[in-house]
Amino acid sequence: MEPQHRESATTRAVQGSHEGTRRVVSRDLVELGRALVETLASECAAGRRVPQLQLLASPFYEAIKREIARTPASESGKIGALSAAADQCRRVATYAVTPATVVLELRAAVAMLSAEPSRTFDAPYRVRPRLRLIRGGLA
Repeated sequence: MEPQHRESATTRAVQGSHEGTRRVVSRDLVELGRALVETLASECAAGRRVPQLQLLASPFYEAIKREIARTPASESGKIGALSAAADQCRRVATYAVTPATVVLELRAAVAMLSAEPSRTFDAPYRVRPRLRLIRGGLA
């Protein structure tokens, strides 16, 4: 006779439906993150600057903070994943130099939350080049 495994409601909620991957947090938060990454990628391709992308990303960071506050201390794995994703968002707010960096860092944060492999080393998004006038004469 096989031993029966008792499965709590938390365990069922954590498990994902994508090819055996295990979700660490709610599906809504992961979907919000994925939608944000898609939006940021298109905004990055349109030539938006880093501060504009950071403002677009702030609701995702706030949602992560709310989820951390709601999570009981007994769910240390979930708190750890949420904290790592929050750290990733803070890194975007502090150290993002290029728009592509913003997109790559937030994609990594979403990957942490969904327990999917991160694709942070993909080629950065193509950003439309900006032509700038250099003032001055021949030196």
